[in-house]
Amino acid sequence: MKNIACLFMFVFVGFGFRLSGQTVLSATAVELKKGKDQYVSFNAVNERNNEVFALLSDKESVHFLRYNSALFLRDTLTVARPDKSYTFILGYAFEDDNPIVFWSDDPIKKILEVSFDVKNKKSTSRQHELFSGDEHFVCSFTERNIFYAITASKNAQNLTVHYYGSGRFISKTIDLSAFEFLNANNAKVPFNDLITENPIEKIEPKNVSGLVSGIQKIKLYVENNQVFITNDLNHVATQMLRIDLGSFAVTEQNFPHQTSEDSSRLHNSFLKNQRLYQLAVSDQKLSLASRSIDNTSDIKIFSSAEKDTISFRNSPFFSATGTQRPTVIKSLKKFFRKLSSSRTGITVYEYNSGHLLITVGGLRETNTTGSVIAGIALSVGTIATGTDADVTDLFDSDTAETVYFETVVDDQFNHMIAADELLADDFISQFLNESEDVIVPNVFYYRGFYVLSYYDKRAKQYVLRKFEDATMN
Repeated sequence: MKNIACLFMFVFVGFGFRLSGQTVLSATAVELKKGKDQYVSFNAVNERNNEVFALLSDKESVHFLRYNSALFLRDTLTVARPDKSYTFILGYAFEDDNPIVFWSDDPIKKILEVSFDVKNKKSTSRQHELFSGDEHFVCSFTERNIFYAITASKNAQNLTVHYYGSGRFISKTIDLSAFEFLNANNAKVPFNDLITENPIEKIEPKNVSGLVSGIQKIKLYVENNQVFITNDLNHVATQMLRIDLGSFAVTEQNFPHQTSEDSSRLHNSFLKNQRLYQLAVSDQKLSLASRSIDNTSDIKIFSSAEKDTISFRNSPFFSATGTQRPTVIKSLKKFFRKLSSSRTGITVYEYNSGHLLITVGGLRETNTTGSVIAGIALSVGTIATGTDADVTDLFDSDTAETVYFETVVDDQFNHMIAADELLADDFISQFLNESEDVIVPNVFYYRGFYVLSYYDKRAKQYVLRKFEDATMN
């Protein structure tokens, strides 16, 4: 989901700001059959040698493109597309530097493994019946060139990690029944019930996460060959489960929220680079903490009350309804009132400079006259019942209001008064909005910048285009 800042990116362009980092890296002629609703595009990066692989498919064929570490095209291969029941690609792996992609049906019941032999320019496929009927899919990812899929049991307090190695899938079941889980009503609930009512939100480590992800109460992160699951449903602490992908051992940590006598206080967190960023909000107070997950004494806190100015921010207080351009909230009291009646959240993004962009805000539903009709129900009512409904539709609706501000800190959580840094994500958003011929776009992080891959339907080319974060001078 794009950062909310993309809504006002065009303001800079209107004043003649030059877009930075747009470079065409490669453009390759590819002929796709008609029927773009069946097009599939996918990218994979080999972490060992930085080779990039692209897959572009129409209803009949799969076009496979291989790029070296300088993103020069080296090889192409065209093979028949799998059976039409396989509609999307779940993920990828590498073995002996050969890419393997995993097609899936929707809903996910079976997986088709397609292995590409780069040297001999051929492919082989094999079907896997990976998931049982009593589990539901949580997420998939690739870590250190190994493909993982995580499922959760519907009837037991288990997570199962399925991973691909040595030409086969291996499944490891992790029993979570020894851990205690509390919902927002401070009631004990089984893990399987907790994530049924509050689906796990997977955070992509290099992407800009929007507030629609930041407000979710249960998040999953993958860092340093570990899986972290955070739970912010209760008001006492952020509960964290850490799963080692080598041993599959699981450990629990609890990081207390900043205490308050205010019963309406709302909490959330975001994990970045082994530090947990915790937000606490009421109608009169706000605190933002950064703490090491490995050193409990390493914690720093910013706090502000209604009578203060929140001096640690780098932006005004913004409000945006639907897709309208954000407007400035001039009254701190009004900002606190809006934020405390919203589903609150926090996101953290790391610039190339190493600075961290932290977005603090919330989402709530309003009617067309601007009065709140559901915001309090979303932020308080769901907490009282221990549920945390999906709000993707809320964020995209014409009557959803987002309130937020941004702050920039260094890796030691010192507030930075620095030149404005603009996101590659904003440049990509603008390019896509202005480009009518772009279809099946993907974005992936590569060696310090972002690559937008897409098919140009007019030029009939598969294009790789580079984008970078930029500093306003």
